[in-house]
Amino acid sequence: AMAELAGKGDALRRSFSNLATSAGESSDRILVALRRGTAGTVSDFRLIQEANRAVISGLPASADKLEELARVARGLGQAVGIDATEAIQRMVRGISKQEIELLDELFGGSVKFNDILKKLGSTATSTEKQMAIYNAVLSVGKQRVEEMGGATETFADRMAGARANIDNFKEGLGRKLIPVLEKLIPIAIEAADALRKLFNIDEISADPVNDEIKKLKGQIQDLTNQR
Repeated sequence: AMAELAGKGDALRRSFSNLATSAGESSDRILVALRRGTAGTVSDFRLIQEANRAVISGLPASADKLEELARVARGLGQAVGIDATEAIQRMVRGISKQEIELLDELFGGSVKFNDILKKLGSTATSTEKQMAIYNAVLSVGKQRVEEMGGATETFADRMAGARANIDNFKEGLGRKLIPVLEKLIPIAIEAADALRKLFNIDEISADPVNDEIKKLKGQIQDLTNQR
């Protein structure tokens, strides 16, 4: 699991760096800003996923704007009983794909997003609709969070922070081990092939050993493909 997470995280971070650069921003600055916006309650892997989705969708990608979005998501999430990871996922997807029902769950139906879209008229482009929703989310969302006194640290937040730190540790350790794993992959594949030939596994389709070795080879090949 650690190797799989590391492989995915490595590819994700490469994309993150490239996307941030294309948006004229630093990936390190964005990640630090998102950590602040979510008060460390979301793993780096999840934060980078949502940052990539936001940039690809054309949302404002400066570190400051993404931090604002994360802060609003966390505050509204607390108000409706969902954690920051789920809240930021809903917010980014709701804005970028104009899935109003996801935003309604965060705002409790207090913002008439469909009315905002109707006012734009039938000639409005998808980008114009997206930005109208984005602006409404930030302006009203910041006001709502301020009225609530801002997001507060709860026991659930401390638990989420602990999980995020553990996930970050596992991913970081896995990425450190990638060079070692890359050297072991050919050896493991050769060993799996040797066992297959030794036990004539190709002829014993029901043998559980066959299933386990095929599973191992598949996992090794997946890790190879991620590189």
